[in-house]
Amino acid sequence: MEIFSWIEALGAGWSWQVVVPALIAVLTPGIVIFARNEVRCQRLAQILYFSKVFPQAAQPNTGSSLANPSFEFVKLKYTYDLPGVMAENVEDEKLMSMVKRKSFGHSDRVLFYSSVGYMLVCFFGFSVVLAGVPSSFSSDHAPLQSWFAWLSSSVLISGGSGGEGKALTSEGIRSLTIAGMAFLGAYIASVRQFVRSLLVFDLSTATFVRQTMEIVSSMVLVTVLYRTFPDPGQVPAQLYEALVQPGGPSASPAEHDVSKIWIGLALAFGVMQESSLLFILEKFKDFMPWLKRSDDRFMAVTSSTPLEVIDGITFPIRYRLQECGIDEVQNLATYNPIMLHIESPFGIYETIDWVGQAQLCCVVGIERFLLMRQLNLRTIFDLERAVRSRHAPPEFDRILACVLFSTNERLEQLTKLSGLKISARDGTGSKPLELSAFLSWAYDQIGKNDIQDRSDEKRLSEFVEHFMRLIGDDLHVRRLRRIWCDISESLGSAGVCLPDDIDAPPAS
Repeated sequence: MEIFSWIEALGAGWSWQVVVPALIAVLTPGIVIFARNEVRCQRLAQILYFSKVFPQAAQPNTGSSLANPSFEFVKLKYTYDLPGVMAENVEDEKLMSMVKRKSFGHSDRVLFYSSVGYMLVCFFGFSVVLAGVPSSFSSDHAPLQSWFAWLSSSVLISGGSGGEGKALTSEGIRSLTIAGMAFLGAYIASVRQFVRSLLVFDLSTATFVRQTMEIVSSMVLVTVLYRTFPDPGQVPAQLYEALVQPGGPSASPAEHDVSKIWIGLALAFGVMQESSLLFILEKFKDFMPWLKRSDDRFMAVTSSTPLEVIDGITFPIRYRLQECGIDEVQNLATYNPIMLHIESPFGIYETIDWVGQAQLCCVVGIERFLLMRQLNLRTIFDLERAVRSRHAPPEFDRILACVLFSTNERLEQLTKLSGLKISARDGTGSKPLELSAFLSWAYDQIGKNDIQDRSDEKRLSEFVEHFMRLIGDDLHVRRLRRIWCDISESLGSAGVCLPDDIDAPPAS
């Protein structure tokens, strides 16, 4: 009959302070996993629609057995864990039937199992928050005392009764309140991370395990800091007493009060745990001589290029791109435009244009990129066509060479900070040159011609074309060129030019 008495004691402890945390703890990962399945189905439908609209980009080209790797990578990202997809070449019709069924696969069940630890931590944390926060602002600690008694007697000690348990001291109640606020901040941060993982379809068992450890470490660390310095306003005095007057009296908050500053600090530390730790480490690095120092002399001239320099990207769009892991122009330049189209609300032509602009900006720098945009050269392929097209006039080579060898404020700051003197060799020997003089010397060098049967203009064109071969051989540029050509072929020859264009074939 002991089991019935235990069940009765357990039922007596069930109140809103237990039911609500239990529901939140179970529903949070459950909703996230359900949303992951919906995101998969929606994006698989987009992938199949893309393959029908642009068959050249989704199917092997004539005389080749390989489809576009960029498209195949996006497709496998959303189908790798579906039954039979990796073992055989699943046709689009069968894949569409999987999408319509929207059935949970083995990976969804594994995700739910891996979230058990997260559920337990959330149950404990929300129980403390719901029971402890109202009690921390008044002398009546009945909610937290009753919850602690139920937890210790009815759950942790199976032979006890629901109404018995050790009473919490005022210090313990304050500590649990601070731990609850740290948990609340860490829970908010975990939900934000789940949303980011859903946007890029990156939710895995490691995500739940990591967020569980983040919540636990936040609660433990903030609680230890609070017990060490209960009143943040008295931290300098407490440090002085600990170092100069050990054992002396120290200031402490009122018996039943929790410092309002600590409430905010605990919440903020839970939300931004990694950022807070890095901030503390940065502020105290002078007291840690064993840490490897960074050479930050060039931080002013090595700042990241913001996404807003790309034509068409505003602040709201930048925020949406950052959720996909694109924080600066270099990230955008190397991103798969098909994947960005599938995982965001932006069209395929828009993403291709953004990536092409970002690649040009990364190669020539933000200053020259903005200057080239005034010359109507917006993307990497605009520059490539201006130089390497069979119709390109030679005057373009000289114009672009002038732009490439133009100086700017960032280059001047770099030479001043580093004290760099570039040695140049001419007929009289080697000598150090200032930046502007070096750029002028370099421009003269590419125009020099040592072969009599070749003009200086041809020499300059060879240099600019070689430069284009260098920047056009990057893997991400080659990938974008493949996507560009496949989609262009899917559009057909009618999209190359207007019927009355000078390059249009004569009407039959």
